[in-house]
Amino acid sequence: MRDEIKITESLLSEIAALRQQVAEFESLQNGHNRAEPALEHNSDRPTDVVDRTTNAFFEAWSRPLVEQAADAFLVVERDGRIVDVNQTACDTLGYSRNELLALTVPDVDMGFDLKEFTEVWDHLIPGVPITLEETYIRHDGTVFPVEVRSSIIEVAGLQRLLVLVCDATDTKNTEKELVRLERLRALGEMAG
Repeated sequence: MRDEIKITESLLSEIAALRQQVAEFESLQNGHNRAEPALEHNSDRPTDVVDRTTNAFFEAWSRPLVEQAADAFLVVERDGRIVDVNQTACDTLGYSRNELLALTVPDVDMGFDLKEFTEVWDHLIPGVPITLEETYIRHDGTVFPVEVRSSIIEVAGLQRLLVLVCDATDTKNTEKELVRLERLRALGEMAG
């Protein structure tokens, strides 16, 4: 925990220093417009450094949250390719991260149809999730029910589908047991 605090403090300090450099740069630029042609060829402007540092800071904090999630997390391209996963997805589906990243949704979702998928994609609104019940296939071939909550996300101008997958095996087993108990109760009432 102390290491995380030190890293955070270090990153915040670096961001503050870079912002100061940006402010100084902008001040100099206002008085020295002749420097613009040289700056156009420089890909390492202070604002670029701030953006990269901010992204690194966000990644440093967000990735552990994703990895700690109880549900499987997949990021999917429009063509069905899986481009990112968390450890829960690996554990739930029985694949390594690299194996999952080499797969497409049809490899893990029994009911996946690419044509239907692209039609649904076209009607999704970024940030507005939909929930579906599907059947997934583990690496060992076992099938299991899942609840899938999906939403289009936009990152750096690219649209991807964020898919949160919850193993619904326990829920389905509980539902079956409730139906069984209800039938027994009804039979008891008829006999009594």
